[in-house]
Amino acid sequence: MTRNVLIADKEYATGDVFSDVGRAARDHADAITGGAIAFPSHWSRFTVTIAGGGQSITIAPGELWKGDAIYSLEEAVDIGILDYLPPVGNEKWVAILAQPSNQTTRNRSAKVRTGVDPENPQPSTQSVIGEEVRLVEFVVQQGVQAAPGSAVKPTVPESSCAVVFILLSGAGAQVIEPAVSDKVKSLYDVDGRLTALEVRVDGLFQRVTGIETDVAAIKGVVPKMIRPEIITQLQGGLARVEQLLGIPTNYVSRFFDPGLTTEQWDESQADWSADVREGVKFPKAASSDNRMELLDDASPDIKIKDGILLPAWTEERLLEVAGSGGTRDISQQTHTVTTANTGTISRSSVEYGPTVKLCENTKEYANIGKAAYLENFKTASGETFQNLGKTDNPWNDTEHAIGHSEFRARQVIQRSWTETYTYYTTQQYGVNGSVYGQTWLNSQERILTSIELDFARVGSGDVHVFLCQVNSSGTPDFDTTIVKGTILASDIRTGWVKCEFRPTLLEAGKRYGWFTVTTGNHALRTVNGNKYAQGSLFWSTDGAWAQGSPTEDFAFRLNAAKFSTTRLVVEFSPLVLTGGMTEFHFTYAGWEPGGTRLPWEYAPKRTGLPDVWHPFSTDDNSPLRDVPDTCRVRVIFEGTTDLMPSIQIDNTARHRAYRRGPELVAISEEQDFGLSTTSIITETVVDDYDPAVHTVTPRLVVGGTVYDADTVTEIDDDYPEPERTKFRASFTVPSTTSARYRLEVSSSSVIDQCFAETVAMFAF
Repeated sequence: MTRNVLIADKEYATGDVFSDVGRAARDHADAITGGAIAFPSHWSRFTVTIAGGGQSITIAPGELWKGDAIYSLEEAVDIGILDYLPPVGNEKWVAILAQPSNQTTRNRSAKVRTGVDPENPQPSTQSVIGEEVRLVEFVVQQGVQAAPGSAVKPTVPESSCAVVFILLSGAGAQVIEPAVSDKVKSLYDVDGRLTALEVRVDGLFQRVTGIETDVAAIKGVVPKMIRPEIITQLQGGLARVEQLLGIPTNYVSRFFDPGLTTEQWDESQADWSADVREGVKFPKAASSDNRMELLDDASPDIKIKDGILLPAWTEERLLEVAGSGGTRDISQQTHTVTTANTGTISRSSVEYGPTVKLCENTKEYANIGKAAYLENFKTASGETFQNLGKTDNPWNDTEHAIGHSEFRARQVIQRSWTETYTYYTTQQYGVNGSVYGQTWLNSQERILTSIELDFARVGSGDVHVFLCQVNSSGTPDFDTTIVKGTILASDIRTGWVKCEFRPTLLEAGKRYGWFTVTTGNHALRTVNGNKYAQGSLFWSTDGAWAQGSPTEDFAFRLNAAKFSTTRLVVEFSPLVLTGGMTEFHFTYAGWEPGGTRLPWEYAPKRTGLPDVWHPFSTDDNSPLRDVPDTCRVRVIFEGTTDLMPSIQIDNTARHRAYRRGPELVAISEEQDFGLSTTSIITETVVDDYDPAVHTVTPRLVVGGTVYDADTVTEIDDDYPEPERTKFRASFTVPSTTSARYRLEVSSSSVIDQCFAETVAMFAF
């Protein structure tokens, strides 16, 4: 102790003197706690157990070490967790935090002197402040509830002390995990860990000594054994393997990129002037971006409903379930709020232009599954969607297509997403009411236009009708709602009532369901005996789980589009780009089922010459080589009287025209080699290269300074294609641990333009 309270033999010791004795002892303990041990907010000796059948927990006595003070729990305490339990079917983590209690004193009964005569005091029992205490209390910090297996622990502030984390379900506490990071570490614990480290360090020193001896022995041999060309080949092959397998490549002496995405390129550089997509290409010098508009949207040969463009159609009966039976109230269940997520129609993308050639680096697609297959990207209007699969083009069945999902040929790149409806971009409808519906098996691919329901009783209120997919268990999947329609209360009458939908493609062999949500006292007719054996009547009380009926079905009719023609040409507004275009790109929503086609054609405007329509073909002598300012465009709907492709006419349907510039400058991200070097080699594979038109200059950027290559070698023997060339460049730079690759390319023609297919950089 640094302070000792002394009491003289003849001193009248008062209460303050004895209190000071206790304060001196506690001050000394506080000095040791804060100065030598110094845990900012930690716990010791607490043990937590589940009690009350999972409805409460019991915390045994222990201490909270906070700064220079120790707070204690002297008796076990129970904490109820009933109020924190999540709904049935979900889980949630909670943290039990220890903190100082607001209680600072504790009273006791004592005999004290009373009376006015000090010579004859009268003893009396009274309550007096008997102790100054430092006690612990506990609070519960909640996490976010989630599906089983996906709940995460709450984030505990650094100034707080977490004792345990408890996983809760609807049935109570399930798992207890001590917050080990906030526990006071005893000297015994620290000594044990230190002893283990000392043993490992001793072994490490012995190994390092042996390695130093081995390195000294081989130091003079390695330069004679390994040639730089061999190292370059090995590093290049290893870099490709790392890309294909998705192995992290931080701090390695090699850099490789197939030029398919901008992931490893730095577009923020001031000198950047390039376009990275299926190769490092020349930037767009001029472009136009406009909404796709019909040249004649009032033509009787077409029909547009809710933005879906199709050849003119009438309705015919696709399926009818009718007969004798009973009725079913569709508002008798407990009302619930149903959130229906409507899916978006699949996207298609068509690019055309003489600068887009046959891409030979398809083997690189296997390493960017995140970017090409299942790649999220945005349209010009900001809408996000995703590539969900391959097209039906025969190209995808060839050996060249392994690892990617695009159809690709000289001058034409076509991408489409064959899932009919996707759910990453959705519109949510919150509707209140009972949920009733019917599933069915769709045996023929058709375009649904409406559903008819047989009303037996009419109440008040609208009836919302949704079309959804069916999950693997045969029950409706409310999270994959395809389309929504509404039957207004004013249109409901007894008998058959039609609900019209946006034209919707139904795929053959899939199960679908329709369901109603309403608060009105309506009733629908049913068919007894499970007459329609390919589906089930169902109802839901919580908007998520569906109960089916084995004995009855709803009476309903499905109507589909019937087309009057099997081929229709539709012209859109022309593409216009001042100064001329060499490429154009269409992006739109729609579908193109098997057996149908949606080919595009264009007709450049030439002064004094008639317009001639050309397909998007592989002809090297494309009319776009004349760089026209205006091109008429049209699409041809080819199908049957039962099935046609479609285009959705909305703000996301865009057509763009481009003209690329003559200069390319692309700069990679800073590449950390993990070693110091003065020798770097780059390899750049350039496709569509013509030495009479193109100039390719590899460079490096080290510490903000641009360095030219010592030597640049053109290698043509690696590839059978005469227009494909590898440029190998050797650099000597100041000692560095990182560098950027810089590619500069120029072209004397806006038509004949090359692109970098792959780039690599190796440190030696």
